[in-house]
Amino acid sequence: MYRVLAFLVLWICTNGHSTKDYLDKHCGETLSYQKPWVRLKLTRRDDYPPNMNCTVKVVFSDTEAGTPARIMVVVHKLETKCPGDRLKMLDGNSSLPLKGLSPDLCGKHEPKQALFTDSSSLVVNFQSDASKSDDGFELYLTRFHLGICTPSEFRCARGPCIATSLRCDGHDQCGDDSDECPWKSWLVVSLVAATSLGSLLTAVVMCCCCSQYRSRFRRPRTRGRIIPSFARSQSSAHPAENDMKKSAEVQLAVPNLVQPPLFYPTSPPAYTETHDVTSVDKSGGPLPTKSAI
Repeated sequence: MYRVLAFLVLWICTNGHSTKDYLDKHCGETLSYQKPWVRLKLTRRDDYPPNMNCTVKVVFSDTEAGTPARIMVVVHKLETKCPGDRLKMLDGNSSLPLKGLSPDLCGKHEPKQALFTDSSSLVVNFQSDASKSDDGFELYLTRFHLGICTPSEFRCARGPCIATSLRCDGHDQCGDDSDECPWKSWLVVSLVAATSLGSLLTAVVMCCCCSQYRSRFRRPRTRGRIIPSFARSQSSAHPAENDMKKSAEVQLAVPNLVQPPLFYPTSPPAYTETHDVTSVDKSGGPLPTKSAI
């Protein structure tokens, strides 16, 4: 549950006040915004298509103070091929490139400072060649004026007045980080670290529980012999009697090696004929018998 809350707070801190549009979805159209700012990306896909030629006009409504709005442009990301691809940003009224910007912008080096229009409209054009494409670009377009800031507005370090709701939102609308708060960055980092640590601890606890469950229900090893349960219970009931039975079985199994062999140490004894009066033959005389000498 805490991870869901952390992701929710992180999303609110970074995307809570943003509106995102895609240039390739509105080619040839005019986009009108009532909100104080918008994120304009080239495409939703990972790479923009080759042979692309798309033009969009962006128009902002008047400011909260009632003065005519102007547009402050911050190039947040730029990843295009150079030469070959061209990004143009023109003032909507004069059709001239923005001050401080080359007619064709390409490559991977964003302008370091914010760019300003002289009117409330901006024309964005992008062209690509037939070679391999890249990620594209992302623009921060913010409504501003240079008059007196109202209580619901905030003044950037370079002078433009923007909506107070854009302060500390995780996006550099002023182009110089003057509208961002240092503690907000630490909060985002802390939330990410806490979420990662919580996931790691959850995985460790689940592994320990699975290990204990397996060891509890693991069958005992019998080394190839099947021991009935009743035999194991009887053998474990009287350990002293079991030891006595085992010793008796060993004694019966081992032959008596100390018993001397049955043989005569000398030649068999001689015999002599004697007359036993108890034995008579058919004629009535005693029968001869043998006796040891």
